[in-house]
Amino acid sequence: MREDEIKRYVLEYLVDESILPSTVLETAITVPTDNTFELKRLEMEMNKEFD
Repeated sequence: MREDEIKRYVLEYLVDESILPSTVLETAITVPTDNTFELKRLEMEMNKEFD
C-alpha cells in the first residue's frame, strides 16, 4: 500500500468509529510523495528535450 492509501484507510476507520466527522473525508488532501515530484520533474525534462 502507498502512504496516501494508508492515510485514507485510517481516516475512513476514524470516521466509521465516529472519532472524526465525515467532513474530514471530503476535505482530506492527498499530498504527493517525493517520488511523485521526482517523476513529474523527469517528465518535464523529457518534454523539454523533445520540444
